[in-house]
Amino acid sequence: MIPSVVAAEVTGALGDFLATGFGPSNPALAHVIDDFLAQPENLAKGPYLSVALPFQAGAGRR
Repeated sequence: MIPSVVAAEVTGALGDFLATGFGPSNPALAHVIDDFLAQPENLAKGPYLSVALPFQAGAGRR
């Protein structure tokens, strides 16, 4: 699982959901959702990773 790929997939799915699930009833506002989704930073600002420290020492090479 590559965090950047997963983040792109989640962001894409969320954008699709918002675009299809919240269509405006007023045609004059049809561009609002599209304008919002056109800015990638409106949905996600990542991916961010958190690594727990300290690392456990690995086995030595032979």
